[in-house]
Amino acid sequence: MRSFFAVLALVLLAGCGAQRQLVTAAPEKTEVVVMGPQLVGSTISVGESFKTTVRREDLTPYRMGVLGAADKEEERLQRVAVTVDPGAHRIRVERAGSVLFDETLYVGRGQVREVRVK
Repeated sequence: MRSFFAVLALVLLAGCGAQRQLVTAAPEKTEVVVMGPQLVGSTISVGESFKTTVRREDLTPYRMGVLGAADKEEERLQRVAVTVDPGAHRIRVERAGSVLFDETLYVGRGQVREVRVK
């Protein structure tokens, strides 16, 4: 009988010491990042839901890559991040009456798509 209670106590103590895992996640960004040497003054449209003429305040600062690695070419580019819903979006960039970029892209949930214009 004593051994029964000893085994029962061990089982109860083992259950109390079980690992507990807490998972926290950062919110997923679904966005299109338009990059180019001169975006200020350009018009960016994403489908029918978003259209803007880029001002200096709209630019997104460059963030270094993995392990702090920098890309000198990308550092010089201006960039504008546009939050979108998952799905297909027509991205159009115009400046001074000429079309710099016009494509339909699919953006998956939590995905960041980069678009380079010249």
